[in-house]
Amino acid sequence: METIMWHNLHRILTYIRFDIRNCSNKNNCYVIDAILDSFYKKLGNEELCAAILKRMPEWETHLLLYNEKNESIDSPLELELFFIKALELIQEILVSQNNNMMAYDAVDMLHCLPEIIVANANSEYNGKRSLQQYWRSYVEPFERKWNCTSFEPYHTFFCKHNNVFQKIWGKISSVSSNR
Repeated sequence: METIMWHNLHRILTYIRFDIRNCSNKNNCYVIDAILDSFYKKLGNEELCAAILKRMPEWETHLLLYNEKNESIDSPLELELFFIKALELIQEILVSQNNNMMAYDAVDMLHCLPEIIVANANSEYNGKRSLQQYWRSYVEPFERKWNCTSFEPYHTFFCKHNNVFQKIWGKISSVSSNR
């Protein structure tokens, strides 16, 4: 996935979290549908932005539309599946449960993951924010507070494979340096 798209996912989720009580759940669900579509169909940043702006042109100031470097991060499948699961849960909370507090907490849990992924892709970063730290700081508190077990299948990936970034970032560095 493009680095700029991970940055946009952070921005989008931050915006949804910030305005979750004021924004209509219909609009939030539309944005989440657009993100899910981009994961399912392997769409790029431009397609994601176009889908969101079609419905909500006022979001143009919140999105990064262009990227000159066009770098890509080869994230593990488990990470993308976790992201999809979290988005589906947020959508379910907004539609079925209409629970803005739980939706806020779920978006809060997810919004920083894209930035952790991007930061760890930067070879100069040295992996100070690991997936295990993310799990303990964001996912576990959410699960405890809301008695949620939706993310249990991903626990091993986040906590036992803490060096997953080290295994894939070498590929990223070499691809980026060749451009």
